[in-house]
Parts: sequence; C-alpha cells; structure tokens
Amino acid sequence: MAVSAAVYLREAKKQTPATPGAAVDASVESASRGEQARPNEAKAAVQGPREVSTRGVGVPADPFEFIRALARRAFDGDSEAQYLIGRELDRCEATLSLVRRESDPETAILNFQWPTGLKQWTISEFRRCARLRNASPFDELPARAEGYGFQYWQKRAQQSGHPVAVTEHSLRTLTSLGPDTKLSSEERIQAQSDLAAAAASDRPDALLRMGFHLLPYEYPARVIRGVALMLAACRMGADCASSSSVVPVSLCHDQGDPLCPPGMDVEIMVRHVLDAEAFAQAYAQSQQVENDARTHDAARMTPWMDLF
Repeated sequence: MAVSAAVYLREAKKQTPATPGAAVDASVESASRGEQARPNEAKAAVQGPREVSTRGVGVPADPFEFIRALARRAFDGDSEAQYLIGRELDRCEATLSLVRRESDPETAILNFQWPTGLKQWTISEFRRCARLRNASPFDELPARAEGYGFQYWQKRAQQSGHPVAVTEHSLRTLTSLGPDTKLSSEERIQAQSDLAAAAASDRPDALLRMGFHLLPYEYPARVIRGVALMLAACRMGADCASSSSVVPVSLCHDQGDPLCPPGMDVEIMVRHVLDAEAFAQAYAQSQQVENDARTHDAARMTPWMDLF
C-alpha cells in the first residue's frame, strides 16, 4: 500500500510487451524523484473527513465506528462482517504502521520522499484511521490476549468461507512460500480448487482480486489472464470504481502522469497494462470467463485457474 498505483502500473507494463514508442521513462523519473511540499500548503490541500466520506461506499468515513458496529456480528460468526473488519483494519494498519512511533505523524508523512499527491492522500487516510491508533473498537467483546488484529479476522473470514477471504488465503498459499519451498501437487490442486469455487460464487470481488494478483508477472499469458478476470469481474458488478476496496486505484496520485488520468477506475487502469493486441486477447477471454462465472459452477471456472 505504500507505493502509488502509477508506479505499480509501470512495473506491470515493463514486464509485458510494449508497443513501439510506449516508453514511460520520463514519467518513471518524475515519480521516483518525488516532490517536496511546504507543510502548510500540503496540509491545507488534504481532504478532511467530510470529503473522505464521498470517495465511495467501499471506504467508511469512520472505520472505528464501522468496525465497532460489526464487531459482535463478526465474533458470532458472520463471515461478511469478519471480512469487512479484517479488510478495514488491514487498510488502516498500512498507514498507521508508517507513523506508529511519530509524535507528529502528519509532519512525518510530509517528509516522506513521495509525490505530493500520495503524501496528501496518506495524511487523509491517517486522519480517517487515527482513532484506531490509541483505542480499540472491540471493548464489548471478550478479552483476548492476542487482541483482535486484522489477521485474526482474515482467518475467521476464510474459515467461514467468505469468497474473497478464501481467495486471498489461497493466493498466499500459492505464492508466499520461500524460493526453496515447493507446494505438493495436492496443496496446489486444493488451492486452485478453492479459487475456482470462489470465482464461481456470487462475489465478483473474488474474481477481481484473482486478476489483480496476476498483473505483475513477467509471463505475458498470466498478465492477459489477469486482465481478462478483472474485466469480467467489473462487468459482473465487482468493486471497480476509483474508490475500489479490492484494487488500490486510489493510490494513483501523480497528477499529470498519463497512467493516472482523472476519474481513473479499474477498467481504465487495466487498459494501460497491455498493448492493443494483447488487450484484445484479454477482452475476448473476459467474455468467456464471464459466461462461465455466471453459471456459478466451479467446474466451469477450474480451467481458468491453471496459471496461478
């Protein structure tokens, strides 16, 4: 979460065939260089909580109260509540962990060697999550020595069968092992089977998450597959807006960068990842993926999991 979507897109673009003249070296240089902003001007430009609340229903304006309202339902076994709490805690932790030991968090953020827009967004996110820094929204739950961190709720959601949580768990299983560790064929088959079941569920966000996972790979077929899954998910109603809680489009703050056009959403984003020919292949695949996903038959989705 600490890198901008523009930088992420550049890395994905570097790893796929590009059309002649599509180099973005100048943009890379400008983003990696960062910008210095005077504190008063930068803080004045930051959106306050009222503006944050308009960014989309996927991002609650007050995560503390949002989590507290869901805590009992989640503790009692509601998989959706478990997933939402885990997602929101994880998102806030990404910002709060940057300034956990800082006495003046906003000034510390302004001193980061980041583009001004990204620093402003991070301050806005810090303000949104600040109550979680020193207080717990779980006071009404039974005491737990390990507390109620995001990993606890992610695990509960996965064990409860939430499709997006199952997807994230399966992707970690397939990719987070060390270079000298290989999954047994049984483990790989099970993880891919779990992905197929999640892809066939009524939660297209799971399909969107799978596609996003494939974008950084060097193997072009994987990138094309990733875009196909994402396009299909967006057409099926996944969270593909600029405020998406699944794909960090909101981190695209390098104003003036051609990879960060105004009003960018997930569908616009993926068009920057591939050249025209490869995108046409991805679009054709996405139509087949959508047709299979709408049957809600895991067996129909299994062949689409072979590149994970």
